[in-house]
Amino acid sequence: MTKFHSNTTSERLSRQADIMNQARELFGDEETAMVWLHTPNLAFQNAAPVDYLDTDQRALAVRQALNAIAAGGMA
Repeated sequence: MTKFHSNTTSERLSRQADIMNQARELFGDEETAMVWLHTPNLAFQNAAPVDYLDTDQRALAVRQALNAIAAGGMA
């Protein structure tokens, strides 16, 4: 059971790091990335994007939002 928990925690931390890196690259600095990640957003039912990093599927929604912003859209 502990191993499963460790894998789950590792996966979550890896997701968070990957998305943080994507946001940092997009916004140009860590502070702006952190503000975006922690600000409630209508694209996430008024939750902060960071709250969506608990599962792969929800994290994919955050990645898609970042990709939309990078392409000139809004999220």
